[in-house]
Parts: sequence; structure tokens; C-alpha cells
Amino acid sequence: MIASRYINRSVIAVFATTLTVILLIAVGERFTHFLEKAALGQIPSTTLLTVVALRLPEILQMVVPFALYFSLLLSLGRLYSSQEMVVLSNSGAAPTQALRWLMPLIVSLAVAVGAMSIVLTPLARQMLEAHLEESSQNIGFAVFRPGIFHSQNNGQRVSYAESTSDDGNIINNVFVSWRMPNGEYTTIWASRGEKNRSATQQPVLSLFDGKRYIGRPGQHQLQAANFETLHIPLEPILLAQSALPLEAVPTPELGDEPKHQAEFHWRLALPIFLLIAAVYAVSNAAVPPRQSPFVRLLPALIWVIGYYLALVANRWAIAEAQIPLVLGFWPSHTLFAATAYQGLRRLNQVPHN
Repeated sequence: MIASRYINRSVIAVFATTLTVILLIAVGERFTHFLEKAALGQIPSTTLLTVVALRLPEILQMVVPFALYFSLLLSLGRLYSSQEMVVLSNSGAAPTQALRWLMPLIVSLAVAVGAMSIVLTPLARQMLEAHLEESSQNIGFAVFRPGIFHSQNNGQRVSYAESTSDDGNIINNVFVSWRMPNGEYTTIWASRGEKNRSATQQPVLSLFDGKRYIGRPGQHQLQAANFETLHIPLEPILLAQSALPLEAVPTPELGDEPKHQAEFHWRLALPIFLLIAAVYAVSNAAVPPRQSPFVRLLPALIWVIGYYLALVANRWAIAEAQIPLVLGFWPSHTLFAATAYQGLRRLNQVPHN
């Protein structure tokens, strides 16, 4: 039907724009966060794009419901404002006909969100944990940036290199200082250094032609020694975790304990959240003729934020065993689904002309 295609095209166009804007904001915030970690030497800078890409399913599963919700409000609100929905109503289309026309799109997006929350996000998080564990072996190499003093452990360790080779494996005019457990400081100057690995694969810095000083600040007695070659560890190897983070546990492997059940219900809740929010948006998108489609945006924003916060609170209650596990997220879903249903009833009862 022509009207069905027209409404779907209108919604999809606004949805694509809304999704792009929200996604750029969310990804930009995550990218900035990891960029700061890379600048501090906590993660290798070469892994930034991989880390952000592996977090993308987790971001999308949260962004898509909100993007669809606002795109339905804005696109349908514009049709009501321009009285195009009135024309459809006068031609015999029921007020809720738009929901039936849009249902294939809404259900498809709900299935996509469900696939991400139940399958793709845990899989991507597992890959991320494995990637970070592998990359952690290179963290020690990331602290030497040409011409920059790098501080670690609240200033307990300071490092500096004047320049590096093109491949980053050789550094020149190296300074390293760290505080030892007995309160003394070891300070090293070397003309050259190479980044290597020990037999246990721990990052090691091999220094050549330098001097080493050991002593306490403020005291004149220092132990000084020249060396031709000196090997010092850069960072301890990060041991593999005994268990995956809860977000990385495959859905079939989630256990019966409250925290696992909270995670399980959260994954199921996201596609249901999209469906109920979409129904509410369709039933509350109507605006008086020639008024801005943004008229209902503020109350709609309060509603969807309230729904999301209710899910978060429900998740906390399950994780802390404050409510029976059998209830799941249904108290929150039922409450907001009832308001969406009331909106549909009002839409059928009130003429828009």
C-alpha cells in the first residue's frame, strides 16, 4: 500500500539520522575514554579502533531503542502536524493503522536488538577481554613516548625517552626512576634502550651505556654504578582473570545466582523495551494540526527515561535478591506496557481532524 510505504520511508529516514547522531555521540564518548587511557599508557594506542569496534554491539543495543522511539515521535508527529494523518483517517484508515504498517520495521529492530543483547554482545565482550589480555603484554612498551615524561603509580615511577626509532623498538637518551619498597629511589640514565621480552614474555627494557643511582631523596650518599647492559621490567604481566566479566558470559551459561539472573533478564528486557517504547511512541505522537511535532517530545522523554530507570532499578533489585527471581523484569514491563496500551485506546477514541 502506498500509504504504508510512505510512512515507513518517513520513519526510516528520521531513524537513520537519529541513530547516526546518537551513535556518534556514544561512540565518541567511548573513543575519548579509551584515548585517554592510551595517552596514559594503560592500553596500546594501536588497539583503540579494535576496542571501540568490539564495544559497538553493546552500544547499539542501547542506542537503537531510543533512536526508534524518537524517530517515531518526530516522523509521525510531523504527519499529524501537516494533517496527512487526518487525510488517511478520512480515507478509512483506523488511527492505529500506522502501528500495523510499522510493525514489520519495529519487530525487525527488536529481533536485531535481541540478537545483539543475547548473542553478539557477550561474544564481542569475550573477544574484547582476550584482546585486552593479549595487548596488556605491550602496555609497558607504550610508556615511552618521545619527549614526554610519563608518570605511573601516582608518581612512583617516571620514564622518559628523547627519541625513538621508526619501529618504536629502540629509544635514545632514556631516563627511568622508580621508588623501591624500602623507600629508596633507583634512577637510571642510558644512551640507548631496546624493548624486548623475557623468557616468560614479560616486557623488558634493555638499557645500554648508562649510569644507575640508588638512594633516598635529600641524602648525599648515593650508590652509583656504570653499566654496559641493564635489563629492567616494564610492567608485570596481567594475569588472566579466573572468570569472565558477567557481560562476557554466554547467555546459556548464566547461572541461577541473583547477579547472573539479573544479567539474563536484562538481555531479554532490551528487545521488549524497544517494542513497548515503540507502541507508546505511536500512540502518543499525535499533535494538533499546524503545531510543531516537538510539542510532545518533553513528556515523551520523561516517560522513556522513567521506563529505562525502572529497568535499571529492577535489575539492581534482582541482583541484590530484593525481589523474587521469578518476577524478572515483568513488574517494570507491565507498568509501562499498560500506559502504552492506554495510549492506543485513547488514539482510537479521539478523532484527529
